[in-house]
Amino acid sequence: MTADSIKIPQTLYRKCEVRKGTVDKETRTVPMSFSSETPVRRTTETGDIYNEILDHATDSVIIGRLASGSAPLLMHHDPKDQVGVVDSARLDGKVGRCQVRFSSSTRGQEIMKDVDEGIRGATSVGYQVHSMDQDEDDPEDDEGVPNYRCRWEPIEVSLESIPADHTVGANRNLQTQPQISVPIKRKAPKIMITQTRSRQLTADGAGGNGISLTPEEIQTRVDETVKKDRLRVADILGYAKQYERKDSPGEFAEQARAYVADPAKTADDFLKIIIEKRTNAKPIPAAAMHDGIIGMNDRETQQFSILKAIRELSDNKGRGSLSGLEKEASEAALKRSGRGLEGPLGFCIPEDVVRSKFRGEGWQRKAMTRDMQAGVFSQGGAFVETEVLGSSLIELLRNKMQVVNAGATTMAGLRNNVAIPRQTAASTAYWLSEISAVSESDQTLQQLLLTPHRLAATTNYSNLLLAQATLDAEAFVRMDLMKQLALAKDLAAYSGSGGAQPIGIFNTTGVGTTSWTSGAPTWAQAVGFETTVAAANADFGALAYIVSAQGRGILKQTPKISSSAFPIYIWEAPIDASKSSEGEGTINGYRALATNQLNTALNGNKSVFGNWEDLVIADWEGWQVIVDPYTLATQQEIRIVIFNFTDIGIRHPGSFCYSTNSLV
Repeated sequence: MTADSIKIPQTLYRKCEVRKGTVDKETRTVPMSFSSETPVRRTTETGDIYNEILDHATDSVIIGRLASGSAPLLMHHDPKDQVGVVDSARLDGKVGRCQVRFSSSTRGQEIMKDVDEGIRGATSVGYQVHSMDQDEDDPEDDEGVPNYRCRWEPIEVSLESIPADHTVGANRNLQTQPQISVPIKRKAPKIMITQTRSRQLTADGAGGNGISLTPEEIQTRVDETVKKDRLRVADILGYAKQYERKDSPGEFAEQARAYVADPAKTADDFLKIIIEKRTNAKPIPAAAMHDGIIGMNDRETQQFSILKAIRELSDNKGRGSLSGLEKEASEAALKRSGRGLEGPLGFCIPEDVVRSKFRGEGWQRKAMTRDMQAGVFSQGGAFVETEVLGSSLIELLRNKMQVVNAGATTMAGLRNNVAIPRQTAASTAYWLSEISAVSESDQTLQQLLLTPHRLAATTNYSNLLLAQATLDAEAFVRMDLMKQLALAKDLAAYSGSGGAQPIGIFNTTGVGTTSWTSGAPTWAQAVGFETTVAAANADFGALAYIVSAQGRGILKQTPKISSSAFPIYIWEAPIDASKSSEGEGTINGYRALATNQLNTALNGNKSVFGNWEDLVIADWEGWQVIVDPYTLATQQEIRIVIFNFTDIGIRHPGSFCYSTNSLV
């Protein structure tokens, strides 16, 4: 295909199917898949052959019409024979899925029965193609036929009486339909430019009065526009995933799809909706809301090597500095955060990398294929490899971080101070006689102000460990650095003292208090936590108890009623063990978690109950790492210091209650 557009039927169709016996007769609904990325061979009006791939990236599928709840369920694509409606539609990886609901009419019930009994098992989706780009990763198939990825829009789902041939597809040659022109973009050949640019084009076409641009400049602008839109989509989807609650997966998925489908909607617009819903407050100013994403894809976040960056800075003593992806990503993250490096031998870990989950695979020992003795050098020991089993590393036993597990609200990638308004007093209502004047009353507003606090952690690594160019060593260093900071933030959420530290729950004015009988808690005292929070009208949301590990042991042995022949203990089993974390239980019907962050040495064995959604943990962009190869050089070790700017705040102090004395 050499043209910039081709003519194809206005509506195209693809086969899908519905399984026998999946109809919910009570609601008259049935789930089905309606699309995939399986290539379909097509022919243009000029006889050119190409493979059509329905791209399932979120920004490639205009799913709004099918997901609106009003798209029709037809028979044989006949708009005059509607037997139901498409209730919902979504993307599930590289598959499109929907749920349809049959009409309660006689016709609808008849078709529903046929589907339930497997008589009608073939379906077809009608869709329109809006544009096509030649596949960058796989431009041609094995036969040399070009592969084109389509931006497309599903518009209806139909049931068929005769299954369509999977290799041909249903109604793929409806040339009697109206024809539409679809723009296409071919993969540009790589050309070595040896001449100085001279030819000029204009932004509004040849001979126009627009700004003079070269072909390269025009392409650059197009590429920048595409990149910005992809970043917009990535930001929106990232926000939706980041701020969803553990017990409510996909909480913002529907809103995210709507915002992705509308190019005029920005990621900041979407985040305003999330923050307003999550915090029940006015939106944060757009200037304060950034997620720190610099646009790295999944492959780049996995390729970004903290070990490589440390090795380069330590080996070159700062003279050679960073190179490659680590250098580019670090500079981009620093530029976005607006801060410089803490020291000359340093680099910045982008938020993209911080959020990514390292997917390393453990090293596997190679099997010996001959009967040789590995322990005897002359009989095979010389051939035995010494392997560092990073996946079997004996990791440091650390305290459990339960604050986020309990449901704390997290905000990442901030750039400016954040102020979240909160209402502290309501207006007053009055009963009046017929002619009495109403007294004036005002609402009272305050702000929860979040400002960056500098958090640092230091650790030492041997040169031998840093020399291990393995996924396991990389994963260990990443997780070791991140966990140190995460533990410090988790601890500050309880007992941060203010000043250089954030202010934690125990030091926040207005937080409720209660007490235990040390070593001999009672059921009434356990319920007292909830009562205190309820008295502040805050007994809703992600309510949970957090106690020390020792305290959990006491509560597991303390019956609610001491004289009962069949005791029920204060700490009970979780309501649904399959959805609970290890060691989790319930107290007073609420989730109960345990951690040594509340042990006697750190926090006096106190206990906390509250709505953990009202605890806000904020992180500012850019996690900086400073490499010190000098201090411990004689020990063949390198000292690493990592910095993070963070803050912690409580939206409503009355949402929490803690014990002022020890449970143990």
